[in-house]
Amino acid sequence: MASRRAATLAAIHAHLAEGGSLRGWCRAHDVRFAEVYAWIQGDEALAKQYAAAKEARLEAHAEHVNEAAYELSDVDLAEAYDARGRLKPLHQMPRALRRAITAIEYDEDGNVAKIKFVDQLRAAEFLAKLRRMLVERVEHEGKVTLEELVGGSMPGEGAPTP
Repeated sequence: MASRRAATLAAIHAHLAEGGSLRGWCRAHDVRFAEVYAWIQGDEALAKQYAAAKEARLEAHAEHVNEAAYELSDVDLAEAYDARGRLKPLHQMPRALRRAITAIEYDEDGNVAKIKFVDQLRAAEFLAKLRRMLVERVEHEGKVTLEELVGGSMPGEGAPTP
């Protein structure tokens, strides 16, 4: 029983480490999520391990998003063309460049006529927001008196009257 428990925990942990979810693991193994979740939460040590695995998964996802945003903001569109200025076939383009493609238009002969790429400025802005380099602020205007602030914060007090 202990070895089966350890094997189950190892399988769940590996699944979470690969970016999967507990629900996904349960679906793949035809096990009810509620039963597995209750089993995990019923044991303090298991609950801590599960929480740590979820945290690691979130960190991995955040790093993946960060890397993807960086790649999109840093892609070199010149890599889409050969030395003669002709568009390269997709399989000859670097992976990062292919990931930056948002649309491909074809001519009537089925040849690539136009490729649209991600907006690099927006990708760079998104990356800056992720790294908290840009902070959006909202300014509010209005007048509030000290009496209104204090009166609204007192227990049992209603909204201040003007």
